[in-house]
Amino acid sequence: MKNIFLLIAVAALAFGMVNCEGEEAPKTLYEKLEREALKSGEEHNDLFFGLYFGMTKDSFLLHCAALNKDTILYQGAGAKVEHEFKKGELKHPTRMSFYPDFKDGKIFKTDVLFTYNNWAPWNKDTHATLLKKRAKKLMMDWYGGNEFVRIPHPVDTAAYVKLDGNRRILIEQNMSGTEVLATFTDLKVEAEIKKEMIKRREEEEEK
Repeated sequence: MKNIFLLIAVAALAFGMVNCEGEEAPKTLYEKLEREALKSGEEHNDLFFGLYFGMTKDSFLLHCAALNKDTILYQGAGAKVEHEFKKGELKHPTRMSFYPDFKDGKIFKTDVLFTYNNWAPWNKDTHATLLKKRAKKLMMDWYGGNEFVRIPHPVDTAAYVKLDGNRRILIEQNMSGTEVLATFTDLKVEAEIKKEMIKRREEEEEK
């Protein structure tokens, strides 16, 4: 449903301009925000339900098992972990499903899918456009800090990004208007991955 690198490319087209001498293109609005967030030196590793960036896979599994006993989290489809929001928390009963991405055995990213249990094409109040706004408010209630910024998106009419130090939260909806995706990413680790990819590409080109 999404590709963060494609999203950044679209943002660059929307905001980027080359200077009159053609020396170096100024950074896009998004890139400037990201650079400022990383330069702040702030560390924001908290995710939700006691999960955090840097948590090992074993600790993650043990933590989820403990929360399963407390009926906070449970096993969902496709090995996903799920949580059920009660009616009123996100206007309607909502399912939240996720499973983290790991680098060197530690969490650095997780996609969180929000779906209204009572979604129906004729019920406009359950469409993803409204769920996206409610999920955005939920994130502000959870984390506070910087506000979400609206940015261009290749699929969604509008996506929202929130940058607090190393933590980026991107909220977007799918094309069908049925679900909303919130992606939590550790920018510091993502930057390391990009450097590794560039290094491998350069090494392959030298061969």
